[in-house]
Amino acid sequence: MAFLKTQERTKERFSLLLLDLEEYYFEQHTAYHVTISSKKERKIRGSFKVCSRSVIFDPDDLEEPILKIPLRDCKNIEFVEKENNPFNEPRPSAMCISCVQVIYIKESNVIAPYRNERGEKKMTVSVGGLE
Repeated sequence: MAFLKTQERTKERFSLLLLDLEEYYFEQHTAYHVTISSKKERKIRGSFKVCSRSVIFDPDDLEEPILKIPLRDCKNIEFVEKENNPFNEPRPSAMCISCVQVIYIKESNVIAPYRNERGEKKMTVSVGGLE
């Protein structure tokens, strides 16, 4: 019992090897991936990485897959404002990304071939500290 470990995130699952050839990694933000299914909103905490040819969401939960969206497959990226107070400065509280392909990497934390899911998708990411 003396060797019980606290649950910590010891290793990052994201690696620069996940990027395409000649793709550059720019910045990272703490974010929440917001999924809405059957009238229930679920927020998955993780980090949102901006790269030269894609955007990547790396969740903290190891069971969730890393989501990679190539920018060439994005139709629209827009900021969604949720604050309606006219006295406060409007700040984007979420980004809505419309795309035609999402790449799922390391599903259930298993190293396996990537799963490409094609079709119209909307991904909502709430980014903390993005101005």
